[in-house]
Amino acid sequence: MADISKIHTENLTRKGLGRPKGSLNKTTSTAKDMLAKAADKLGGVDRMVAWAREAPENERVFWGSMFPRLLPVQVGNDDDKPFKTEEVGQASAKLASLIATIAERSTTAG
Repeated sequence: MADISKIHTENLTRKGLGRPKGSLNKTTSTAKDMLAKAADKLGGVDRMVAWAREAPENERVFWGSMFPRLLPVQVGNDDDKPFKTEEVGQASAKLASLIATIAERSTTAG
């Protein structure tokens, strides 16, 4: 008969099970790969720039919705206390407002 205490103590940490921390899900990486290839076939960077320049609304969408999603989220707090959701939301709203202002200035200046 197997030693039950040995079985229970060796598997308490569940070490080595599952995907390594930070690695992408296969479905997620496949979807991102497909989107990148589709964007490339649709004209890539040159086409996106042309689209953004077609109308002021397009440029606002680029700066206000698309570009901020690519920025890494870097949030810091001097007191080493966790941020409240409201504080993060307010910062996000201020950033969106600032980007909209910059987009408006660039369309009126050009």
